[in-house]
Amino acid sequence: MPFKDVLGLIVESVRGGVGAVLVDEEGEAVDVFTHGDNYEIRLAGAHHGIVLTLLHETMRRSDNGDRIQGLSISSERFIYTIMPVQEGLFVVLMQDERGIPSQAMKVLKDAVSDIAALI
Repeated sequence: MPFKDVLGLIVESVRGGVGAVLVDEEGEAVDVFTHGDNYEIRLAGAHHGIVLTLLHETMRRSDNGDRIQGLSISSERFIYTIMPVQEGLFVVLMQDERGIPSQAMKVLKDAVSDIAALI
């Protein structure tokens, strides 16, 4: 199953799903699925993948060894949920204002193993 198929399942499994993108640590899109603007989801992936990389670096330096499992960010129009797949690879889910961040976290957590299996 291609990355795009897994990303599509993620988007279809959440309330308000708009798109999902798999990005590397430099914010480059590996693959995308979206019902919206392809450019917008790629841009969101680039920015949020970089944010999560920076947070991982910060947490890596912490004394307690606590690692970030995922992160949700709300804007005026969208909710972005970001989760690492493996070192240097992240999935970003974009939902509209109807989205539920906790649902997105669960769906992404379940999908990470499917994505990792394709690598």
